[in-house]
Amino acid sequence: MVSLNINSAIREVQTISKLFNNEALDGVLPSIPNINKIGATIFIPLVGLILYCTMHGETPRKANQIGIFALIGFIINLILILIM
Repeated sequence: MVSLNINSAIREVQTISKLFNNEALDGVLPSIPNINKIGATIFIPLVGLILYCTMHGETPRKANQIGIFALIGFIINLILILIM
């Protein structure tokens, strides 16, 4: 009885970890880019440009979203440079 509860708890933890690693969502939400890529793109727009160029052939929706975030990051960086 105790081992059954432990096994089910382990399965639940594995499912949750897959969900947070975006593996379980790949088929369900194919047009949402990974949050790590979005964060890197906003803070370093050059990364966004590189990701856009490499992803445009395979997943154009994700590439367009990453390109938009790269543009937002570039504008934020430009404003910060002009203020300081």
